[in-house]
Amino acid sequence: MRAVRITSIALLLLGCAEQKPATRVDHVIVGVSDLAQGMDRIEQLTGVRPILGGAHPGGGTQNALISLGDSYLEILAPNSAERAASPEVAELRHLTKPTPIGWAVSASDDQARRSALASQGFELTAPDPGSRRKPDGSVLSWITFGFTNLDHPLAPFFIVWADPAQHPSRTSPRGCELKSIEIEDPAADLGRAVKALGVNVAVTKARRSRMMIDLTCPKGNVTLKG
Repeated sequence: MRAVRITSIALLLLGCAEQKPATRVDHVIVGVSDLAQGMDRIEQLTGVRPILGGAHPGGGTQNALISLGDSYLEILAPNSAERAASPEVAELRHLTKPTPIGWAVSASDDQARRSALASQGFELTAPDPGSRRKPDGSVLSWITFGFTNLDHPLAPFFIVWADPAQHPSRTSPRGCELKSIEIEDPAADLGRAVKALGVNVAVTKARRSRMMIDLTCPKGNVTLKG
């Protein structure tokens, strides 16, 4: 009887896991107007020197990275070698300090996840392939997808890496850890979406929308906010 009861509990837990697949923060994006200056500023604040990540072909952006343990910090800037007129690049050029502008969650793209979120009113887009060429010439590839019915600049997107062994958290300079993410926003939809994901990210109601991240680094606690 005891063995049957344990087996029943195990099956119940497995069923719960299938209904709500695990999701975690993959990385946070901090925008800067100039990559070299942004790298210097992040190093001054944290005590960790970012490493160049590479350029996003066709996107008009480039990045630098530091590890945050299981996640990483992406410093995103316009790419002067590729003139792009996208709204994202225009926003980056107007920034006056390192500013959190987005975040991604690491999650598999499977029917269980799509069904679980659909049951809470959130449909997901089709997978979209992406890549960037690293300074050593190798190419890092992934797929991303997002919320179909949530058009918000601070809404998370989903990412699946082609080679998890090449995840930037493993290949970027270490020393900092992600302590917390907090988002302030006037609308309720963003908070509902984040809650549906089950990630440890706080969303509070405020008059304007902004994102704040807290890091623990060699130079102490560091807060970056919009």
